[in-house]
Amino acid sequence: MKKLVLNKKIKIVFFLRLFEGLRQGFEKKKWEPSGVPTITNLIKNLDKSGWDLELFFTDFSSNIDLDSVSKSEYNIKISGLNNKINIMRTNLLYKNKFDKLLNLIKRIKKTIDYVSLCIKLKPDLIYIDRAHAFEGALISRFLKTKVFLRMMGVAVYNIQNLKKNKIRFFFYKWIFKSPFSYVLITNDGSDFETWTKLFLQKKVKFNSLINGVNKNKKLSKYNLRKEFKNKILILFVGRLVGYKRCEIFIESILNLNINSKKKNKSTYCR
Repeated sequence: MKKLVLNKKIKIVFFLRLFEGLRQGFEKKKWEPSGVPTITNLIKNLDKSGWDLELFFTDFSSNIDLDSVSKSEYNIKISGLNNKINIMRTNLLYKNKFDKLLNLIKRIKKTIDYVSLCIKLKPDLIYIDRAHAFEGALISRFLKTKVFLRMMGVAVYNIQNLKKNKIRFFFYKWIFKSPFSYVLITNDGSDFETWTKLFLQKKVKFNSLINGVNKNKKLSKYNLRKEFKNKILILFVGRLVGYKRCEIFIESILNLNINSKKKNKSTYCR
């Protein structure tokens, strides 16, 4: 490899959804992520590497969302990261039937903004999540830029449901049949093998990983099998946020009959 290539400062552009676990820290101008460790750990380690990172987070907020940023902000310096961040607010509306058309126009405009950024920044690699798959498809197809697609599970793209709507099915198939450089999927129990055969190009490399958690020395000493011997243990793992619907899990346990409750032990792990 030539010295020129070795000495080049690598530039990676991130197009990501503004996760709830990131937004709370950004409001305090701090890097205090909770959740999505597969992405946040990657950003943190690349940030230390000295590589040039351009971090763009899209807040897909709406007029009915209470927890959303008030406006788009650029080149924000936060403690805990060397690279600055950018927050782009979409501000979707859900008041009347005409808002669907207005929201579509806003999404198209946002797509144009992302493609324009890619042309301007000329990155070596673009890292996108599922929320920006359409932008990634356009960039990989027409700008010939390397795009790394991170899929946090594929259950939302239920093949049988998609096939009921031919236009939607064709649209998603066009997106994911793009020449991505690599696709990494979280193995959340969904049938990713069938999904990849149907949606990805044969030449596109992909892999699946089980979502990891930070090791907790205190919990690692806790022997669940010994503690709940002769009982059915149901473990709910996740953050205490509304959209994970942990209240449904709790209500379901409470609705079990008395004999089932005696046999079961439910635990919530954050």
